[in-house]
Amino acid sequence: MKIGVVVGSFPSPSETFIRRELSALQKNGWVVTVLALHTPPSRPQAAAPVVSPAAVHSRPRVLSWRVATAVAHWLRRSPRRFLRLWSRSLGEAGPCPLALARAARRLAVATAFAHEARLAGCERIHAHFAFAPGKVGRLVAELLGVPFSLSVHARDIYTQPYAAIKPLVDAADTVVCCTRHGLETIREADAAVADKLLLARHGLDLAEYPDATPAGDLVL
Repeated sequence: MKIGVVVGSFPSPSETFIRRELSALQKNGWVVTVLALHTPPSRPQAAAPVVSPAAVHSRPRVLSWRVATAVAHWLRRSPRRFLRLWSRSLGEAGPCPLALARAARRLAVATAFAHEARLAGCERIHAHFAFAPGKVGRLVAELLGVPFSLSVHARDIYTQPYAAIKPLVDAADTVVCCTRHGLETIREADAAVADKLLLARHGLDLAEYPDATPAGDLVL
């Protein structure tokens, strides 16, 4: 299975759980393409890159050859789907100029990512966090015509009303929650989506940290 994973930043030192997940996917035979909305400044890595640099695509500038090429591709390949998606997304943004600008930027980025994910042969799009990565991932999946899934964590659940993430939850065929409390929070807000909620805690493989074993009793 080839999967495109939309993330906010990659590699991110504060999101090592995503790094471990990508590594596990590849160990289980998945081919991973990373679609990153931000690329942090380069810094020495403690370990070898989890994903080949060639399989990591950073966010394009809105006015760029990457976006122009992608727009031309989708207008030629799936014009109705492409125009319908743009029309719906801009309509959902409402009349606020700032909201329209943000929606247009997400659409431009998603258009380029969808083109690159198609060239990589992605058969599914997965996004981490029900913020911008989820919104872009949903658009990418719709353009490609492939399934969409979503991982929610904490800040995306607890710092915004459920109405803000409901369109993403509805669009996803699977919503992965990393804590029982997060899963129950969504289920209590929307019982109709209970069947698509999946609990998958992050955890650690302690075998990777042999020097971290305490000499005596562990006290928290």
